[in-house]
Amino acid sequence: MKAFSKRAMYGALAGLLWIATPAARAQDNITLTDSAQTLALVAAANDTSALAPITATSDSVFLKDSSAVLPIKEAIQDGDFRTKAQLREVVEQWNAALTPATVDRLKQLYHDTEVLYYGGRTTPDECINDKRAYMESHPGYAQTLVGEIVYDSINQVTYRCSFIKRVKQNDGFFEYPSYLVMMRMPNGWRITAEGDGATDYNRKKSETGSARGSGMNEGDFNGTGTKGYVWLEPPVFAKTDDEDAGCLGGCDGTIRFLNPFIPPIKVRHCIDGTPDNLGDLNGDGADEVGLLPIWFNGCWADYHVWTLQNGRWIEAVESFPTHCDQWKTGLKPVEVDPKRPGYVIIRYSENGKNGGIEVKSKSVPIRGGKGAATDPVTFPKL
Repeated sequence: MKAFSKRAMYGALAGLLWIATPAARAQDNITLTDSAQTLALVAAANDTSALAPITATSDSVFLKDSSAVLPIKEAIQDGDFRTKAQLREVVEQWNAALTPATVDRLKQLYHDTEVLYYGGRTTPDECINDKRAYMESHPGYAQTLVGEIVYDSINQVTYRCSFIKRVKQNDGFFEYPSYLVMMRMPNGWRITAEGDGATDYNRKKSETGSARGSGMNEGDFNGTGTKGYVWLEPPVFAKTDDEDAGCLGGCDGTIRFLNPFIPPIKVRHCIDGTPDNLGDLNGDGADEVGLLPIWFNGCWADYHVWTLQNGRWIEAVESFPTHCDQWKTGLKPVEVDPKRPGYVIIRYSENGKNGGIEVKSKSVPIRGGKGAATDPVTFPKL
């Protein structure tokens, strides 16, 4: 029962942001003891990289009518088509079983003895009872899959399937980057781990005091007074023998939000990164979003700052150059200028006259909001 007390604690943390997630969750490796064959499979799969940080799915459409069900596609991320078809079938069966009347079907999908379920090692029956109790206490609960499923092979018998799940609650729609880890067993593919990015974020923040490196952040990005999650969805990479195969559909990232009615931000030339909550820089009551896009190589990258205005994301300040040496200083890349209303101080990098990198600061006007500069300022829209 210790694992369930952990899940309750982490679920409460998530509830402070938007809604309570079904349970608090953690990632771990499992130990199975039902047969010698299973032990051999687990030995091959016993790798902490099996539960690496979330690899989100590629671009999906955000509809004004969130009750619409978007098609599930498969991304050519890894594995042959037959394997992916089998994995996709399990993901779809798992999703279809998430109603009080059908939740017992999960018994056929979970591993026979133990599942790493959102915070601890539990039995399949405990997982099912937890889900049933949550859905019965939230009568309006419904779940659909959005966009693509991305398949990552951990080893020959274990795959991680990542996707976005759209959850309908009594108070609205919410989206979470989620994943299932499956292992090939003698009786087919079975779910050995289940989790989502929001719970992993809260777990890390609770256990370490910081969520840096989790790939997610939180804030009130549309000024409603309610916090929600934000994360970066990286592009889908083509895994082939050709090192120059690159990304499928372009090497662009997408910043996504728990609230599906906050539009995503497309970030060109970005394969990774963690969105920053910069606080309310322009006095409009909403937090601004910052990002240092990660690329394949090089130490130079422009830092971006966005503000949501009239339902559209625009650049709050023009992007500015930074060097990796700058980020070692711990200085904030941008903050409100206390001496000049409507201005912010940006910190950027330049090559020094005598070599090395110099970090400089500059006061610049900010766009949007009641606190924006009155001087005419024009920056390109996204």
